[in-house]
Amino acid sequence: MDAPRTPMKQPSAWLPIAMSLAALAVVVGHIATVGAARELDEGAAAHVWQLLMAMQVPVVAFFVVKWLRRAPRQALQVFVLQSAGSCCSNFTGVVLQALSGVRSNPSFEPTATGRPASAAQLQR
Repeated sequence: MDAPRTPMKQPSAWLPIAMSLAALAVVVGHIATVGAARELDEGAAAHVWQLLMAMQVPVVAFFVVKWLRRAPRQALQVFVLQSAGSCCSNFTGVVLQALSGVRSNPSFEPTATGRPASAAQLQR
């Protein structure tokens, strides 16, 4: 049985797109059920989103290495779709963070000495 000859029919092509859509669904589902308010802990939804986004990297790299020589035009089109899906999911997180007024974790922001803040400094 021969493998499909078009790159889009390969799992390494559509899997990152599906993962981006799943990550987007996790974010939207979390917002719909819990809301966009700041939480003390990231929670399971954030961890699932991070895993989905991180697992795309090796799959996309494999796809590019395998298909860019065989079918450059089609591979580039699929890569653009993969990148667009990833950007949409990332953009949603950035927009929600901006709308909720959430900054980065203050415990990781450097103080005047250049070191992260201690618990006593954060309580002030």
